[in-house]
Amino acid sequence: MKICRSLVAGLGLLLSPSYSHGLPPAQPAAAPQYQQLFSLPAGVAIVSGMTVDAAGNIYLVGSTESASLPTSPGAFQPVYGGGTCYSPGIVVGGGNYFPCDDAFVIKLDPTGKVIYSTYLGGADLDQGVAIAADAAGNAYVAGWTD
Repeated sequence: MKICRSLVAGLGLLLSPSYSHGLPPAQPAAAPQYQQLFSLPAGVAIVSGMTVDAAGNIYLVGSTESASLPTSPGAFQPVYGGGTCYSPGIVVGGGNYFPCDDAFVIKLDPTGKVIYSTYLGGADLDQGVAIAADAAGNAYVAGWTD
């Protein structure tokens, strides 16, 4: 037990910021550039899958129950499909009705700039859960729909 306390005390001393052996202080990690250039408003969407193609483009897939997801010009589906879902087993806000999710797909270039962003879904529940991309830059989305 005495050895364990000494070891923990020694490690605490070595890891202590005041005992840095003259090393420069650690700098906080900068946010990746794609995170600085593109971010979804809090509570708007849940990203459930991501992949990167050979060119370094980033593909995101997920689900949202919001009509405020930013879509790109010429998007496959520029507007939220909407709808109200019902579940006898789920109570949200005092009731069994809740907004239905739409899936979404977002493609970013290697610097984080949006190439495209689109909804995928109708008036019922739609979920995007996984994504893959081929060498030609085509996106393949897996998920489910009601």
